[in-house]
Amino acid sequence: MKYKIIIPIILVVGFIITVSYATTDKEMEEMDQKVTWRMHIKLDMPELEPHAVQYAILDEDPIPRFEKRVQIVKDFYRKNMEEAKDEKERQMWFHSGMRVSWNDCFEVVTGAMLFLLTDDAGYSTTGPAGKKWIATKVVHIEGKPICWLIPVEVEVGDEIEVVLNKDNIFDLAGLFEEAMSQEPQKEE
Repeated sequence: MKYKIIIPIILVVGFIITVSYATTDKEMEEMDQKVTWRMHIKLDMPELEPHAVQYAILDEDPIPRFEKRVQIVKDFYRKNMEEAKDEKERQMWFHSGMRVSWNDCFEVVTGAMLFLLTDDAGYSTTGPAGKKWIATKVVHIEGKPICWLIPVEVEVGDEIEVVLNKDNIFDLAGLFEEAMSQEPQKEE
Protein backbone atom coordinates (compact mmCIF):
# COMPACT_ATOMS: atom_id res chain seq x y z
CA MET A 1 0.00 0.00 0.00
CA LYS A 2 2.76 2.44 0.84
CA TYR A 3 4.24 1.87 -2.69
CA LYS A 4 0.96 3.13 -4.18
CA ILE A 5 1.52 6.46 -2.42
CA ILE A 6 5.31 6.75 -2.90
CA ILE A 7 5.35 6.12 -6.67
CA PRO A 8 2.88 8.93 -7.53
CA ILE A 9 4.78 11.30 -5.24
CA ILE A 10 8.07 10.47 -7.01
CA LEU A 11 6.43 11.01 -10.40
CA VAL A 12 4.98 14.40 -9.37
CA VAL A 13 8.31 15.58 -7.91
CA GLY A 14 10.13 14.42 -11.07
CA PHE A 15 7.64 16.30 -13.25
CA ILE A 16 8.04 19.50 -11.20
CA ILE A 17 11.84 19.31 -11.44
CA THR A 18 11.66 18.67 -15.19
CA VAL A 19 9.29 21.58 -15.78
CA SER A 20 11.42 23.95 -13.71
CA TYR A 21 14.49 23.17 -15.86
CA ALA A 22 12.68 23.23 -19.18
CA THR A 23 13.39 26.14 -21.48
CA THR A 24 11.88 27.34 -24.70
CA ASP A 25 13.44 26.59 -28.08
CA LYS A 26 14.40 30.25 -28.39
CA GLU A 27 16.13 30.21 -24.99
CA MET A 28 18.00 27.02 -25.96
CA GLU A 29 19.10 28.59 -29.26
CA GLU A 30 20.31 31.75 -27.49
CA MET A 31 22.19 29.67 -24.93
CA ASP A 32 23.69 27.54 -27.73
CA GLN A 33 24.95 30.63 -29.58
CA LYS A 34 26.77 31.83 -26.47
CA VAL A 35 28.91 28.69 -26.16
CA THR A 36 29.19 27.07 -29.62
CA TRP A 37 30.53 27.75 -33.07
CA ARG A 38 29.01 26.11 -36.10
CA MET A 39 30.12 25.21 -39.58
CA HIS A 40 28.20 24.17 -42.66
CA ILE A 41 30.36 22.19 -45.12
CA LYS A 42 29.27 21.41 -48.67
CA LEU A 43 30.85 19.16 -51.31
CA ASP A 44 30.33 20.69 -54.75
CA MET A 45 32.21 18.23 -56.98
CA PRO A 46 29.76 16.41 -59.27
CA GLU A 47 32.64 14.71 -61.09
CA LEU A 48 33.78 12.98 -57.88
CA GLU A 49 32.70 9.32 -57.93
CA PRO A 50 31.77 8.13 -55.42
CA HIS A 51 30.55 11.52 -54.27
CA ALA A 52 32.16 11.37 -50.84
CA VAL A 53 35.25 12.55 -49.01
CA GLN A 54 36.58 11.95 -45.50
CA TYR A 55 37.47 15.11 -43.60
CA ALA A 56 38.55 16.40 -40.22
CA ILE A 57 38.59 19.82 -38.61
CA LEU A 58 42.12 20.26 -37.31
CA ASP A 59 43.37 22.67 -34.65
CA GLU A 60 46.85 22.88 -36.21
CA ASP A 61 48.13 23.39 -39.73
CA PRO A 62 48.97 19.89 -41.03
CA ILE A 63 51.60 21.08 -43.55
CA PRO A 64 54.60 21.02 -41.14
CA ARG A 65 53.70 17.45 -40.10
CA PHE A 66 53.36 16.45 -43.78
CA GLU A 67 56.72 17.98 -44.67
CA LYS A 68 58.38 16.26 -41.70
CA ARG A 69 56.91 12.92 -42.76
CA VAL A 70 58.15 13.41 -46.34
CA GLN A 71 61.66 14.04 -45.01
CA ILE A 72 61.53 10.68 -43.24
CA VAL A 73 60.33 8.64 -46.25
CA LYS A 74 61.69 10.58 -49.23
CA ASP A 75 64.80 8.44 -49.82
CA PHE A 76 62.64 5.31 -50.08
CA TYR A 77 60.18 6.90 -52.51
CA ARG A 78 62.87 8.71 -54.50
CA LYS A 79 64.76 5.42 -54.99
CA ASN A 80 61.62 3.61 -56.14
CA MET A 81 60.65 6.44 -58.51
CA GLU A 82 64.14 6.43 -60.05
CA GLU A 83 64.06 2.64 -60.49
CA ALA A 84 60.54 2.60 -61.97
CA LYS A 85 60.35 0.79 -65.31
CA ASP A 86 58.05 3.42 -66.84
CA GLU A 87 56.20 6.67 -66.15
CA LYS A 88 53.10 4.86 -64.91
CA GLU A 89 55.09 3.06 -62.20
CA ARG A 90 56.93 6.28 -61.31
CA GLN A 91 53.58 8.06 -60.87
CA MET A 92 52.32 5.17 -58.72
CA TRP A 93 55.29 5.61 -56.34
CA PHE A 94 54.86 9.40 -56.34
CA HIS A 95 51.15 9.19 -55.50
CA SER A 96 51.76 6.48 -52.92
CA GLY A 97 54.37 8.56 -51.09
CA MET A 98 52.17 11.63 -51.23
CA ARG A 99 49.09 9.79 -49.93
CA VAL A 100 50.95 7.94 -47.15
CA SER A 101 52.60 11.16 -45.98
CA TRP A 102 49.30 13.07 -46.05
CA ASN A 103 47.51 10.31 -44.15
CA ASP A 104 50.08 10.73 -41.39
CA CYS A 105 48.53 14.15 -40.72
CA PHE A 106 45.32 12.35 -39.68
CA GLU A 107 47.00 10.19 -37.01
CA VAL A 108 46.18 12.92 -34.46
CA VAL A 109 42.47 12.62 -35.33
CA THR A 110 40.32 10.27 -33.28
CA GLY A 111 37.77 8.13 -35.11
CA ALA A 112 34.96 10.23 -33.66
CA MET A 113 36.41 13.34 -35.32
CA LEU A 114 36.88 11.91 -38.83
CA PHE A 115 33.75 12.61 -40.83
CA LEU A 116 32.33 11.50 -44.18
CA LEU A 117 30.98 14.28 -46.38
CA THR A 118 28.64 13.24 -49.19
CA ASP A 119 26.75 16.42 -50.00
CA ASP A 120 26.59 18.79 -47.08
CA ALA A 121 26.90 18.56 -43.34
CA GLY A 122 26.56 20.69 -40.27
CA TYR A 123 29.02 20.75 -37.42
CA SER A 124 28.54 22.37 -34.02
CA THR A 125 30.84 22.29 -31.03
CA THR A 126 31.60 23.96 -27.73
CA GLY A 127 35.29 23.29 -28.44
CA PRO A 128 37.80 26.11 -28.67
CA ALA A 129 37.22 28.71 -31.38
CA GLY A 130 40.02 30.26 -33.43
CA LYS A 131 42.01 29.11 -36.45
CA LYS A 132 41.03 25.69 -37.84
CA TRP A 133 41.96 23.70 -40.92
CA ILE A 134 39.43 21.63 -42.83
CA ALA A 135 41.51 18.82 -44.25
CA THR A 136 40.29 15.97 -46.41
CA LYS A 137 41.83 12.63 -47.16
CA VAL A 138 43.02 12.11 -50.72
CA VAL A 139 40.37 11.16 -53.29
CA HIS A 140 40.69 10.64 -57.04
CA ILE A 141 39.10 12.39 -59.99
CA GLU A 142 39.89 10.79 -63.34
CA GLY A 143 42.85 9.02 -61.74
CA LYS A 144 44.32 12.24 -60.33
CA PRO A 145 44.71 12.40 -56.54
CA ILE A 146 43.26 15.53 -54.96
CA CYS A 147 42.40 16.84 -51.51
CA TRP A 148 41.33 20.01 -49.78
CA LEU A 149 43.01 21.99 -47.03
CA ILE A 150 41.04 25.10 -46.16
CA PRO A 151 42.04 27.37 -43.27
CA VAL A 152 39.14 29.06 -41.51
CA GLU A 153 38.65 31.31 -38.50
CA VAL A 154 35.73 30.48 -36.20
CA GLU A 155 34.24 32.53 -33.38
CA VAL A 156 31.83 31.46 -30.65
CA GLY A 157 28.27 32.25 -31.73
CA ASP A 158 29.11 32.30 -35.43
CA GLU A 159 28.24 29.92 -38.22
CA ILE A 160 30.48 29.78 -41.25
CA GLU A 161 29.96 28.08 -44.59
CA VAL A 162 32.70 26.21 -46.45
CA VAL A 163 32.29 24.76 -49.93
CA LEU A 164 34.73 22.16 -51.24
CA ASN A 165 34.91 22.63 -55.01
CA LYS A 166 37.35 22.63 -57.93
CA ASP A 167 38.37 26.23 -57.18
CA ASN A 168 39.85 25.43 -53.77
CA ILE A 169 41.52 22.04 -54.33
CA PHE A 170 44.80 21.95 -52.42
CA ASP A 171 47.97 21.38 -54.48
CA LEU A 172 49.23 18.45 -52.44
CA ALA A 173 51.27 17.10 -55.38
CA GLY A 174 53.14 20.40 -55.62
CA LEU A 175 53.80 20.45 -51.89
CA PHE A 176 54.99 16.82 -51.97
CA GLU A 177 57.32 17.55 -54.89
CA GLU A 178 58.75 20.58 -53.09
CA ALA A 179 59.22 18.63 -49.86
CA MET A 180 60.89 15.76 -51.75
CA SER A 181 63.45 18.21 -53.19
CA GLN A 182 64.35 19.80 -49.84
CA GLU A 183 67.35 18.71 -47.90
CA PRO A 184 66.65 17.88 -44.26
CA GLN A 185 67.16 20.74 -41.84
CA LYS A 186 70.10 20.18 -39.53
CA GLU A 187 69.24 20.28 -35.87
CA GLU A 188 71.50 22.49 -33.82
